[in-house]
Amino acid sequence: MISLRNISKYYGKKNRTEVLKNINLEISRGEMVAIMGKSGCGKTTLMNILGGLTMSTSGEYYFDGKKLKNNNRAMCRFRNEKVGIVVQNYALINNRTAYENIAIALKGANEKVVDNIIKKLGISKVAGKFPTEMSGGECQRTAIARAIINKPDLILADEPTGALDVKTSAEIIDIFRKLNNDGHTVIIVTHDSDVALKCDRIITMTDGMITE
Repeated sequence: MISLRNISKYYGKKNRTEVLKNINLEISRGEMVAIMGKSGCGKTTLMNILGGLTMSTSGEYYFDGKKLKNNNRAMCRFRNEKVGIVVQNYALINNRTAYENIAIALKGANEKVVDNIIKKLGISKVAGKFPTEMSGGECQRTAIARAIINKPDLILADEPTGALDVKTSAEIIDIFRKLNNDGHTVIIVTHDSDVALKCDRIITMTDGMITE
């Protein structure tokens, strides 16, 4: 499904900072993969490239056997059609209810689709609440619902349990596992070894390189 070939990313010209160094990575459709490593090792940059949020400086990205064009327009289209993204701080709109936060991402108005996803994620009781009125777990479930409402092939999660307690973290990872069982490919960036061990495979990064 995913094939990265010699992907590098650096910032600056005179004083170049190399964040990723010749990354080669294969991820099969239906895998649930964890990416681990110390802060600053390039995990989030790699996730951003996988999700089309950041373009690589060099290298090639193949998705389902097709080479993706390394420009903003192509990556935006890829992201909108294929990817759902979940982040640690939820990125919800505070003046919108949980229902509205989910519905805003849906391509085409369809209340039934929103209602079904809310029920699936177990957040029916907070559908009318604002993010500031919800717990961290409820906010993250809302963010996951928003990420999957358009049925993306690929779900990316950057430290999705970083702000949650142990019990809630386990519940959130169980949700990702169920989504994976439903056919979504899931990639989780995490510092938590307990989270990583619940994935099919762990990819370890050091200083911008995959060291597995």
